[in-house]
Amino acid sequence: MAAKKLRQTLSSDGTTHKNTNYQSHHITYTCPEEGRGVTRFAGILHEVNHTSDTQLNGWKDLINQMYTVYNECMGTALDWREFVEKVKGMLTDHAEDQKKLVRTAERKYMLTRIESMTRVSVGREH
Repeated sequence: MAAKKLRQTLSSDGTTHKNTNYQSHHITYTCPEEGRGVTRFAGILHEVNHTSDTQLNGWKDLINQMYTVYNECMGTALDWREFVEKVKGMLTDHAEDQKKLVRTAERKYMLTRIESMTRVSVGREH
């Protein structure tokens, strides 16, 4: 039986309380052990504003931090780009900043894929 490819979606939502922006992040993926989709809380960030660029940078920082902590604890060298390649969608609301976030994320995803392919093709894979 062929192994199922791991796919995941990202979701986030923001709010402002007393002039402070908060952004909550969640990751949904198919859990092989449970055989069903699960959603996990990935963190909450204070953000300076609610623009799509700030939100995307928040995701980037959050993913990088998760991989850094995991690698330090487990003694591994996993690359955060592997996570990005498994993202198959983003759950957002209909606000214009969210639409721009998805468009920007898609462009960054393509750049990450090109970078990964280039690294492999020239033998620089870690």
